[in-house]
Amino acid sequence: MRKKALIFIIILCAVLPYLNTLNANFVWDDEVQLVQNPYMQSFKYLKDFFTHDFWHVGINKLDTAYYRPLFAANLMSQYVLWGKNPFGYHLINILLHCLITLLIFKILLLLTSDEIISFTASLIFAVHPIHTESVSFIAAIVDLQTFIFMLLTFLCYILYQRNSRKILLVTGAVSFVAGLLTKEMAVITPFLILIKDVFIPKENNKKQNIVAYFIFFLILAAYLMFRVHLFGIKPNDGNLVSSNFIPGNTPYWRFLTVPAIIARYIGLLFIPYNMTADYLFKANNSIWNIYVISGMLIILLCIFVIIFLRKKQALLSFAIAWFALTILPVSNIFPQGNIFAERFLYIPSLGFCILMAVVFSYFPKRPLVTCLFYCWIISMGRLTWERNIVWKNDLNLWIDTVSKVPNSPRAHLNLAEQYFLYGKTNEAILELDTAIKILPNYKQAYNGLGLVLYKTGDINAAIAAYQKAIAIDPKYNEAYNNMAAALIENKQYKEAINALEIAINYNPYLTFAYYNLGQAYDKLGIPDKAIAAYEKFIAIKPEYAVIYADMGRLYYQEGNTKKAKECCLKALELAPGHMPAQEIIDKIRD
Repeated sequence: MRKKALIFIIILCAVLPYLNTLNANFVWDDEVQLVQNPYMQSFKYLKDFFTHDFWHVGINKLDTAYYRPLFAANLMSQYVLWGKNPFGYHLINILLHCLITLLIFKILLLLTSDEIISFTASLIFAVHPIHTESVSFIAAIVDLQTFIFMLLTFLCYILYQRNSRKILLVTGAVSFVAGLLTKEMAVITPFLILIKDVFIPKENNKKQNIVAYFIFFLILAAYLMFRVHLFGIKPNDGNLVSSNFIPGNTPYWRFLTVPAIIARYIGLLFIPYNMTADYLFKANNSIWNIYVISGMLIILLCIFVIIFLRKKQALLSFAIAWFALTILPVSNIFPQGNIFAERFLYIPSLGFCILMAVVFSYFPKRPLVTCLFYCWIISMGRLTWERNIVWKNDLNLWIDTVSKVPNSPRAHLNLAEQYFLYGKTNEAILELDTAIKILPNYKQAYNGLGLVLYKTGDINAAIAAYQKAIAIDPKYNEAYNNMAAALIENKQYKEAINALEIAINYNPYLTFAYYNLGQAYDKLGIPDKAIAAYEKFIAIKPEYAVIYADMGRLYYQEGNTKKAKECCLKALELAPGHMPAQEIIDKIRD
């Protein structure tokens, strides 16, 4: 009964602080990855994610060497269930967070046989506000999904050590593979198993352990070889997807910045204050920086605890080793798209939770300490609830971010997009100008400026903005496509076709480029090429009635009344009462 009561409390604490996310919208990358991405909305494209970079397939076609086919499969499965209703996606995120918390409780019980430590650590993990980005942000489900597979692998290994059932080892191996196919972070799983055996060797059977190690590291080696074969050696230098840091090009820069990043992460775990969706880091070129010094001292302290207190404080050492091992891949030792993000703490934070549970265990049966602990838990749950409100929609999120990080060009760009969507073009232009002043070579800001100017009717200024974006990045396919739409508006059809051919060459997944291409050929009076472009568009996005109506008109002009009727009937099926389609049908009947 006691154990069931603890589990019930854990479930409540994992679920209640996030209930207000159920009425939240899609935010940030949710739109790019799912809502606006037709390639994530049908399983027919799943095979592409098994052979290409995750961001390569879709409207961006970035080359980031992120290999995440099971993450894509997860989003596709959810799209079948929920479509474009964010409620279901948020519900799944909450349930996964709850499951992860329960797995943590189960694993810690097996490792420690201490209900209080296991319960305390799980409770802290359940409510800590640092997890709001991972749970409230639908696209961050990749971290939840990866952590589930990592924990399942870890759990299967512990159980395998206890009863030597091969099925457990096989299940753990399958779970490990699934984790690797979800997110790169899973590569550290075998090393987590190793540190578990180093610090908590309860069921050490050397022969049995070696077999397990061999299998896990063999899988890891095969995975790494496959990635090299698929992508080559292509580290992400961060310039492709982010503008929230100044890239460093010397080992000295990285040496000084990594401790500063780690210190900032630890600070957020202890004091989750002034949290934001974007963090700025500049290159540290001096050791005399508070974050650099703090980070180095913390690293030295961790090494001291791990080495000298390993036998006396095994669980404490394990907690620190867990944090250290899981924070390294996201500390920018290896360049990555984002130098710092709260969601990167979701997996490492378990080490902090265990550490705090061990600290609280030193004060058994102290009513005051117990009272303070539960007050702390309640306050963290409240902070989580309040932080979720910020993540409710994009406008809230980016107003909050700009207020906290006024020098973030990405925050100003994203806020400009929201102002644009709400029809506040002057505010949008002001935010874009600010982003460009902060980061003069910010191609996305020039592209956004072009969109706003196009909307206001200043076509020539919009074309000039797109040209600046292209000058910064000659392969910027979105800018070519957007410029083509402006050129069509300017009746520069041949120039538009040239821009669109470049865009499609760089990104054949750029769906609306085919629509614009069809428009340009239609205006030039080349119906066969216009129809071919429209057919490529509807093969990807078949729900647009206007495209079928345009194709029906072109077929009718060519004298193909059969195809014209088929297209117009499809347009009327999608949009009953669609006048252009109905007019063609009436002409055919006459």
